[in-house]
Amino acid sequence: MKVWKPFVAVIGAFLVWTSVVISVTIPTASSLTLTRPGDGNSVNNLSIPNTPIDPRFRIIGNPGSNTPLDLGSLLMTGTNELAKLALKDWEGEVPSFRSAFIPRYSDVAIVMKAVRPASHIDTKIAVWGLFSALNQMATTGRCLGQNYDLYWGMTRVAVLVIKPKLDLTIAMPSEEGRNESNTLNTTLPTLSDNVSFLQQAPISTSVRIGKQTISPRDHSFSTRCRWPPGARPIPILFAFSIILNGLRLVASEPKTSLVDQDFSVQSTDNPARAFFAGPYGEPISIPGDRTYPYELVILTLRAMMNFLVVNHRYTEMAVDLVVDGVSVGSGGLAI
Repeated sequence: MKVWKPFVAVIGAFLVWTSVVISVTIPTASSLTLTRPGDGNSVNNLSIPNTPIDPRFRIIGNPGSNTPLDLGSLLMTGTNELAKLALKDWEGEVPSFRSAFIPRYSDVAIVMKAVRPASHIDTKIAVWGLFSALNQMATTGRCLGQNYDLYWGMTRVAVLVIKPKLDLTIAMPSEEGRNESNTLNTTLPTLSDNVSFLQQAPISTSVRIGKQTISPRDHSFSTRCRWPPGARPIPILFAFSIILNGLRLVASEPKTSLVDQDFSVQSTDNPARAFFAGPYGEPISIPGDRTYPYELVILTLRAMMNFLVVNHRYTEMAVDLVVDGVSVGSGGLAI
């Protein structure tokens, strides 16, 4: 059985209004549980301890435009950018970046910029920051444009902006400490991503099918999403929050490590859950069975949000993880 690192299940960030800033705090939250899919009353749950994000990390929200954000664009762009961060090396760094263009869903822009003289941001800080801001919107329903400062200890290390795409002017400190106005909607690169959000993606690791391990060369990954019979409605922000939590949960895992147990991601304050299992819902067994790396879990969570938004239907769903036309796993959203 895989031993998971400790995580916070849900960052229940809330707004503390002052005359100067809006402080987004990160309290201790309820634990996530990993359970057998379809078994809401599982007895042998593997729980992730109620351990907070490193207390040296803080996120502070500053007064923004308070312009309502287009929900479809927020869901697609937010999930896409957090998934790309989750695919990165957890102990590595990412450069300053802006969100990528998604046809029909680019009315919201996300920008994260390192505070100079630094040019890069620790991956874990980038993940914690974007997750905290997006999940605060999902859990409070306040989907408004906002600027955030990300801190490590007492040092301001990055600025995060989530706004309508035409409203991206923020103040950044210069090397001399003076504020400079920077319009960032075209000046920063997008995060590198060797997978396409809406198409089949090459995989960068091996996948086990039976006793055979296939290498990434000349192999591709895709998802097959569908509505199960009797699918029950899931409030879209519940689905958004649990997908965000799933991405943050897997972000610290080695992306080439194989999933060795079927699991679901759920929390005490959200009735929705995301689950993953073997092909056709069968339990994963190691060794000898079909299984898949955590990289494919990240890509599948991203595809699940895409499926909900594009079809404008927010209900329970099922998905097959497919490599070269062969199902290597399954998953979905349930309530």
